[in-house]
Parts: sequence; C-alpha cells; structure tokens
Amino acid sequence: MKKLLLLILVISFIHFQIGAQNVYKPDSGDNDKALENAVSLYKATIKENLGLYSGSLYVGLSVKTKGFPFFKNEKVTVGNILYDDLYYQNVLLLYDIIRDEVIVEDYSKLNLLKLSGEKISQFSFPGHLFIKLTKDTSEYSIPETGFYELLNNGITKVYVKRKKTIQEVNSNGIIINEIEEKNFYYINIGNGYFPVKSKASLLNVLKEHKKELSRYMKSFDFKYSANRERSILLLVEQFDKLNAK
Repeated sequence: MKKLLLLILVISFIHFQIGAQNVYKPDSGDNDKALENAVSLYKATIKENLGLYSGSLYVGLSVKTKGFPFFKNEKVTVGNILYDDLYYQNVLLLYDIIRDEVIVEDYSKLNLLKLSGEKISQFSFPGHLFIKLTKDTSEYSIPETGFYELLNNGITKVYVKRKKTIQEVNSNGIIINEIEEKNFYYINIGNGYFPVKSKASLLNVLKEHKKELSRYMKSFDFKYSANRERSILLLVEQFDKLNAK
C-alpha cells in the first residue's frame, strides 16, 4: 500500500513539475528504471518534508453527520509540527478530534495522510499549541495518552483535552448523527495533573491561595459558568502572581 501511495505521489509530483510524459513512461519497457529515477527526483526536491509524507491514507467518517470531526476548520490550515524529532514549519494540517489523529496534506495536494501518533511530540496552528502527554502509573497522571492544548505556559500550566463524539439525535422522528464537542481541563502543578470540573474543584486545586483567590473573584463580576476557559486562566494567572510574591 505504501509503495502504491509513493508511486501515486511521485507521478503526481513529476506531472505537476515537469510533465509526467517526459519522466515516467509505462510503455517504455524500462518501468523499474523510470520509477527509480522519478523517486530520486521526488526525494531530492522535497527531502526536507519527506518524513511527513510516509503516513497512511486518511479515511473520513463512514457515516453522514452534522458537523465535522476536525479542530476549528474543515479545511487544512497552515501549522507547524514536531514529528519524529524533526520540526516542520508551514505544513498543511488537520486535527481529527474524534480519533485524536493529525492529518497532513501530501505534496501533490491530492491526498490526506494520517501521521503516526507515536512520532508526534507537538503541533500547532496559529494561536493553538498541542502537546503529546503520556499517561503513566502515578497517582495524578493525565487520564489518557493523547494531544492536549496548552492554554497557559506559566509556572502553573493549564491543558485542555478537546473531544468530539458522534451522537444519535431524534429530530422530529428522524434519527440523525450530530458531532458533539466537549472540553476537559487539567491544571499541571509539579508532576500532577488535576481535573477542573467546577469552580469549587478549581479552588481546591489552587488551595494554597484559596482565600486570596476567593477575595479576588469577589473584586469583579466573576462568572465561572459563563466562560470556563477564561475563568480558569484568570485564576491560574492570579495564582502564579501570588506565588511569585
């Protein structure tokens, strides 16, 4: 399958760049040599990104759904990725939140490829950085291995696990599939990751300055439920300020 995909990419690339008829001639009687030359030219031209184009073909959702499985956009977005210890910039990416998979558009722009999750350390879109976190056996480990968006990179870090699921919904007697998104927040203090599910649990995680933070919330119109993400970040930033005194 990978050889077939490589062949497709090679032919598409050569055709786009200099005309496939001049390089790859299936009826020439020397297919192997022609393919070898085409592959060499292909690798020489895109060698800086070749590692990204070795993934498997990405297959979309098999059922018709309302919504899309990706982060933010349905279309590929320019981003950066640390893949197999190499940093690639200005790559066309998608993040499938349902499957927790990172997708790249290949060089020919004809196919979407699913990258190996084991080789991804981090990736980013403008204003959004996702880090690979790994579950371990410690008491306060992250609950599952996967990609988490880093929201606050201060002394106290804040991560969010963005998830999408497919739900069956009854709409006037007709069952339709809808994509539902939920966010799960974690505060990283030391080596521990602590879930935040409510204002009370947020204050319990930041218990070292619980009284000061309670007074801080009363000093302005603080409404946790109105914007959970902003509320968490505000209190964590204030928590770090108090620790710095």
